[in-house]
Amino acid sequence: MLCVCGALFSVAVGYFWRSKGLSFGSGVFWSILLSAPVGFVIGLVKQPDPKQQEANQLASGVQRKCPSAPSSSDRGRGVPLLWA
Repeated sequence: MLCVCGALFSVAVGYFWRSKGLSFGSGVFWSILLSAPVGFVIGLVKQPDPKQQEANQLASGVQRKCPSAPSSSDRGRGVPLLWA
């Protein structure tokens, strides 16, 4: 019974990681390996990957992208924006 509760908490941590734009599988893996509360704290501290967040938003349909627009990862790198 204790193993089932631990597995459920680990899956909940995975969903928390996914809501932050992190990998669901990584959240579950670290929470099983170290314990669910430790996995949750790691998820709180870890910064989300902007490329992964953009890909998730594009895949879910929340955000649409103009084909000529630079990605969020290109911002601040001196990529010029062309105005027509």
